[in-house]
Order: sequence, then structure tokens, then C-alpha cells
Amino acid sequence: MTVNERFGKIIRVLYGGNKSAFASAIGVTPSVVDNIVGKRQGKPSFDVVEKVSALAEVNISWLITGRGEPFDFSNDEEQASGTSSSAPPIEQKGDMVDKLLAIIQDKDKIIREQAEEIGQLRERISAMERRRGVDASDVPNSGIASAG
Repeated sequence: MTVNERFGKIIRVLYGGNKSAFASAIGVTPSVVDNIVGKRQGKPSFDVVEKVSALAEVNISWLITGRGEPFDFSNDEEQASGTSSSAPPIEQKGDMVDKLLAIIQDKDKIIREQAEEIGQLRERISAMERRRGVDASDVPNSGIASAG
């Protein structure tokens, strides 16, 4: 997995795929993030990696080298003492699940709203097509030149 793919994984897991939210969280413009995970696949600068290191959940060693676990959910005391389990505590797992569920619910709401809007637009198109058909048949043809 490349460093670009690891950035993509962080964005998918922690930000539900929202590159703008990730950019905002680390204090860079969305174009900086897009240059790393988009088509360009540019390598992140040290400044960007340093800003990502401020995210407590991200294992910087994994981000840079690809070795180890991607996310570190240990608390500050465990990090200071050097003891940390590989799995996040149950409370933090629950928080992650809650965050993911909230993201899914938001996406579902957006999809429902868009589906409703599509239905309304289809109705308007149908009405316009019906009106266009009636309007065309009402046009008098006495002023139309004959081609023949």
C-alpha cells in the first residue's frame, strides 16, 4: 500500500470519505489533499505529514512506512507509559460505530432528499412535455409555407 493509499484509508475510515473534512481537520486546503489522493497521486510534504500526526487516532509510523496498525486508539496515559493494546477499548469502538452510523444516516437522508427532488423534476419534465405537445397542435398552419 502506498502512502497515497494510506491517506485514502484515513479519509475513508475517519472522515467517511469526505476529503474536505479531512483537509479542514489537518488545516490544509482541499486541493492539497486532492493532490495526494486524487489523480495526481503526489507525495505529501513533511508539513502535511506533521499535521496528520496531530490526529490522535493515526499511527504516524504506519502512515509513513506502512508497518504496524493504521490507527492508534490508546489514551494519553497508555501512550506516555508505552503500554497500548492493539485493539481500541470498547468505549472507543462504540464511539467509532456511533460516528459511522451518524455518517451513514446523513448519507441516507441526502439520498432520500435527492430521490424526492428527482421525482419532482421528472413530474415537471412530464408536465412540460404534455404542454409542449398541446401547444404545438394549437398552432395555426395557415401561415406555413408549402414546400412543394
